[in-house]
Amino acid sequence: MFTLNRSLTVLKSARTCFFLLGFAIAAWAPLVPYIQKDLSLSKVELSLMILTMGLGSIIGMLTATFIVKVKGTRFAVFVSGTVLCLALIAVAARFNFFLQFFCVLVYGFAMGCMEVAVNLYGSFLEKKFKAPLLSGFHGFYSIGQIFAVLIISLFLTVNFSPLYATAIPSLVVLGTLILASFALDSEKIVSDEPFFVLPKGFVIMLALIALSALTAEGAMIDWTGLLLIEKEAADPQTAASGYLTVVVFMAVGRFSGSMVLKHVGAFLTLLISVIIAAAALMLVSLNKDPAVIYAALAALGLSLANILPLAVSYAGRQKYMPQTAAVAAVSTCGYAAITFGPALIGSIGTLFSLSGAFAVMGIWLLLLAAGIFLAKKAFN
Repeated sequence: MFTLNRSLTVLKSARTCFFLLGFAIAAWAPLVPYIQKDLSLSKVELSLMILTMGLGSIIGMLTATFIVKVKGTRFAVFVSGTVLCLALIAVAARFNFFLQFFCVLVYGFAMGCMEVAVNLYGSFLEKKFKAPLLSGFHGFYSIGQIFAVLIISLFLTVNFSPLYATAIPSLVVLGTLILASFALDSEKIVSDEPFFVLPKGFVIMLALIALSALTAEGAMIDWTGLLLIEKEAADPQTAASGYLTVVVFMAVGRFSGSMVLKHVGAFLTLLISVIIAAAALMLVSLNKDPAVIYAALAALGLSLANILPLAVSYAGRQKYMPQTAAVAAVSTCGYAAITFGPALIGSIGTLFSLSGAFAVMGIWLLLLAAGIFLAKKAFN
């Protein structure tokens, strides 16, 4: 009975950590129009700020496996989660142009560190319990995203300042993390494997899949609100509704992920998901009808739901390189894209338009789907 209760507590704590990560990442989305307006940022300057976040995120990711090996999972998740919540509040304060860049850098660092730490932990628990847990964990990540967008947008709608709208739920989530961290399994999960190894062989394909999926998700966080405003489908107070649509359907997709995988299989789920994501992005790009745009965003959320969990799960089971290093490499490539990718999308949007940038992303995903199909044997 004790072992069962302990196992349930460990799983609940892991879900809480994924929830916090989703909350902290998604909380950026409702703030983007306010940051751009209050600091008078052009699309290029906003892209540079997002790029700064990506730089911090890369440094955090490369640091994460070292921290986990030296201090353990509990320490890595607790410290990165705490810094992440506090940095998010500082970002929402919008002090001034230069200080904002520093706050965004720290925010990105903590985000990157926690992203790798929780995915390493999730992969470890999958092997420990011999069950497909990552889709469910990422489901709680999506719930965290939904909570962030809903509660912050609600506070903004009733005229809370961006600072208070962000600080109140962030402190609540931080308190929950503090309680959950005591139940985290602190076993070492890196052992004697290298801190980080560049992906090779089949893992390169997995890293590319993660990078592409998180580029699309990052574009939803940073640019969907502005795209809806440009298409006159939303105003600044309701612009986060587009991203909210995506994350709600991502949660649905992730919680139904185990059932889908059981009936369809991992490879077909991955291939079909990438194809649907490509089609949805093209629809968002080419259409001005709000109903069609929101339907396409819903389809995009469902399709993106299990792409990253599947890539991480494959990385944790492949034999081409050390599994922990593979999970770290795939997670790093993926989560780096959630910040670097949108900066690229913003640059393309500056040259052409945001709609054009979304179309380019859709075409890329179609090419990726072709690559996955041609590499079918490696997935089996």
